[in-house]
Amino acid sequence: MEKLKYNQFFSYSMNSFYLNFNIFTLALLLILFSILFFRKNNSVTNRLLACIIIDPGLNFINNILIETGYLHRVPFVYFLFQATALLYAPLVLAYIIYILGEKFKWISPLTLLTLFINLINLYAAIEFYTLNSSQQYVYLEGFSHEKFPFLVELVNDLFCFVQFLYFGVGFAKIHRHVKQAREVYSNIESLKIRYIRNLLWLLTSLNFVLMVAYLLFPNPIAEYFFIPLIINIISIYILFYAFHHNAVFSSPQYAHFIQENIPLIKKYQNFEEPLCKELKEIKENEGKSRYKLNEAEIESYYHKIMHHFDQNKPYLNPSLNLAKLSSDLNACSHTISLTINSRFEMTFFDLVNSYRINYAKDLLNNNKSNRLTIDAIGFESGFNTSSSFYRAFKKHANTTPTQFLESTRDIVSPQ
Repeated sequence: MEKLKYNQFFSYSMNSFYLNFNIFTLALLLILFSILFFRKNNSVTNRLLACIIIDPGLNFINNILIETGYLHRVPFVYFLFQATALLYAPLVLAYIIYILGEKFKWISPLTLLTLFINLINLYAAIEFYTLNSSQQYVYLEGFSHEKFPFLVELVNDLFCFVQFLYFGVGFAKIHRHVKQAREVYSNIESLKIRYIRNLLWLLTSLNFVLMVAYLLFPNPIAEYFFIPLIINIISIYILFYAFHHNAVFSSPQYAHFIQENIPLIKKYQNFEEPLCKELKEIKENEGKSRYKLNEAEIESYYHKIMHHFDQNKPYLNPSLNLAKLSSDLNACSHTISLTINSRFEMTFFDLVNSYRINYAKDLLNNNKSNRLTIDAIGFESGFNTSSSFYRAFKKHANTTPTQFLESTRDIVSPQ
């Protein structure tokens, strides 16, 4: 008898905890949604981010209805919010694509797969309404106490699986964008690539944790505890990281962001620069898929680049890009890019930053009186943020600026 009372008390306590935790999570999401969605002169990326935040919140309404016993009165709400939950991954991918300055395709194999899963959810709803009232009661009670019905479990499992597919596409698009950006930019911090990549890594990691939770724990614990916990972590991350990286745009700011960062890549890809006009015509007339230079041409442009970098130090300009360098050398950007790739065996981004790091080393060696801080040396060398300077120094010098400075002092003044 005592054990029965204890079990009943424990069950009541856990249900109360689940209810309060889901109410807290829903309230937090509503606050964050309001902050992002109802901003003045709002951008499409803010609205997408707001929808990413509130979309799981709709599912928490289901959890609250289940824990309070009201789901029996409005059972259709459960299947409705299960359907909206499937929009989560498409919204994440759309957000990434818009940050990258592209357009999201709402009709694709992935979105068709999402539609198929929603049809399974619709079939589950139809199947539910074919049951009599007592069977419906048992069906809904299963959400709180027993295993979920098979079709509901199937939709949950497919939901986790399809998220990995969407996130995989997101990573592929980010990787491609980084590769393109490194061919034309010497600084890529302003592109928000690190922000969206870290966001996607977090979502992927937490999605994996969610799948493990479904495997190791009863569905009610996964649904009512782990999902709200994961969404709370993501929400706090979005609140801090989006604002920290200035990724919460007004509509004019987003337009400026796209205008400043995207056209250069597209111009490069489409041979739209004035100096590439003749090359574009040759490419179109001869139908060549790739532009090639002979060895003599590569060698000639190689020496031009070397001379320009040694004499004029263009790499000290934080805004240096491939178009600017090509204009200085009176050459098509594809010609300069191909020379850099084949002769230096680097991207434009890595070439410029390697020169910047060598310049920074000289400054560090000559900074005996500590006139300049390490961060100031990074800015003097052409980097526009301290973090990009430290990452580039680690990559090209295989050490940190501080360690490099200490090692040079040890050589000069051995103990």
